Amino acid sequence: MKAKRSLIFTKLILLILIVYALGSLVSVRSRISQAQARTSLLEEEIAATDQANSRLAESIDEVGSSEGLEQAAREQLGFVYSGEIVFHDIGN
Repeated sequence: MKAKRSLIFTKLILLILIVYALGSLVSVRSRISQAQARTSLLEEEIAATDQANSRLAESIDEVGSSEGLEQAAREQLGFVYSGEIVFHDIGN
């Protein structure tokens, strides 16, 4: 009778451990899924930032050239050559 109780107790403890392990497994899988989703979002953000950095580097290179410097002076500061006539389109 005592051996039978011991066997039932052992099975009960084993069942509890199995249920706990399964619950932990489900929890870990959920966290892994969330981490993978976050990783995907971060990779997209990194790609977008890399593209923005490339565009900025190109802009820096363009301004570094004499043509780029002239274009920036004309567009942003309104500079013109002496004697040059500038027309402004007021239709838009």
